[in-house]
Amino acid sequence: MGCVGSLDDIPQMLGCARDSLNRSTRRRCLLGIARLLGVEPEVYSLMSKEGMARDNQLFNLLRRAMRRSETVSEAAERYSGGEEARALALLSEARPGLVFESLAAEPVEEAFLVAVVAFVERDDPHEATP
Repeated sequence: MGCVGSLDDIPQMLGCARDSLNRSTRRRCLLGIARLLGVEPEVYSLMSKEGMARDNQLFNLLRRAMRRSETVSEAAERYSGGEEARALALLSEARPGLVFESLAAEPVEEAFLVAVVAFVERDDPHEATP
């Protein structure tokens, strides 16, 4: 679906990610969503790292956005504090619509990475095309 789907498929893709029994399958679903949103390379790069390496890359990606947006700053703080679902909800509240509301409604592990990159990199994710 990530190659031929549309933004309307995001809830179904999130359901598959939520129901997956292993990390690899969950990540494939999330990367499909990232592809639909036009942020797959950035999300893939984040997912390929762990621990401090991921945190450093995420911080570097968000540094400028955190200065401009209190929402991004608070969401990043919540995420780093282990509150991924709340971080997703903050992004959804700041930018209502199918994309962020779907991601917040299905708080799948690592979905925040997709959401925050899309939030920062795309002015309007409704414009994303496969």
